[in-house]
Amino acid sequence: MSTNSANKLLSIFKENLEAYMVVENIPQEWARYYLDQCNERLISKTDSRSIVGTMTDLMFIMKAIEPEDNGFRDKDVRHKANNRSIYKPIDYQEPIRVFVKELQKRFEAVK
Repeated sequence: MSTNSANKLLSIFKENLEAYMVVENIPQEWARYYLDQCNERLISKTDSRSIVGTMTDLMFIMKAIEPEDNGFRDKDVRHKANNRSIYKPIDYQEPIRVFVKELQKRFEAVK
């Protein structure tokens, strides 16, 4: 991947993350703090069976649900559903709750 492509990917990621943080009602000052810190990137491939399995499961679930519920065609609805799935690596907590708690802790530490 070229440097220009990597820079575009970072920009696209940050734009989408910022829009999603609005959907999740994350306070704007927390979001701005996080996005200002979010300047490093590491793009790599993985052969982790756990990661590949989780992504495969999510895609299978989303494809199975989409025809039944047109609401899942909305990316915000899909993202919210995925971020409320329970994951073993984070002690069976919803990923969005873990993220918001950590974001709050870090924001308050620099205040």
